[in-house]
Amino acid sequence: PATRRTIQATVHGIGRDGSRLGAMLLLSDISRERLLREKQEELERHAFWTDLAAAMSHEVRNPLVAISTFAQLLPERHDDPEFRQQFFGIVTGEVKRLNTIITQINAFAHPPKPDFRMQVAAGIIENACFRAARLAEVDKLGVVCEIAPDLPSVRADGDALADGIAHVLVNAHEAVRGRPAPRIALHARCTGADGVRILLIAVTDNGPGISGDVRDKLFSPFSTTKPRGLGLGLPLARRTAVDHGGCLDIDSTPQGVTVTFKIPLEGRPGHAETTDCR
Repeated sequence: PATRRTIQATVHGIGRDGSRLGAMLLLSDISRERLLREKQEELERHAFWTDLAAAMSHEVRNPLVAISTFAQLLPERHDDPEFRQQFFGIVTGEVKRLNTIITQINAFAHPPKPDFRMQVAAGIIENACFRAARLAEVDKLGVVCEIAPDLPSVRADGDALADGIAHVLVNAHEAVRGRPAPRIALHARCTGADGVRILLIAVTDNGPGISGDVRDKLFSPFSTTKPRGLGLGLPLARRTAVDHGGCLDIDSTPQGVTVTFKIPLEGRPGHAETTDCR
């Protein structure tokens, strides 16, 4: 306590072939390493809040400007029924947008504890497509699904996994928007032998791919190239995959992007140590 140093103690047994001759205690002063780690964590926290502030100021300002503008015009145009209708639509839409931003940040900062149960994989994928269409605010996303007929059930948090897949589908939808012959495909199959089987759910688009300057920040919260959005989709999707003991693999070329969820069927939820990702 007087020196505020951090000492690491490591004990090694001495002996072999089952015999125990003694023990060796190694004491190491790791104060410098701990200080560097704490400084790194502090820098990461500062970067997180800086990115959050920048994303919030960008995303929140536009709805507030729209609401403020219509509110200022309301007294002099209150008797105009067309303006009142337009005012109602704009304000309601922008308030909904603000609520969505708050919900996304709250879900990222305070994720619910996963509820793992045996789930039908095909049902999770169907739910994900429905949620993606709702997030993208379209009637139908136009996803071509190819699901293996013998797909097994998986121990998963169905809602969380569906949300993770939905975020990836929305990203694919935005990547192909405005392109000739846009295509989004979802492939689901099981690979591996007994004991190491893995559920693969891959979402592929024929968009422009991911540029090099964005690649290193794909999983950084609030890092996005979209004119709208907080950049939380991929971080949330990866966290979902890790919570299920798997990982998220991204392969990008100029011809499109493939994002693959790798979920071990026999793994331990909450441990990302059984699945290999490139």
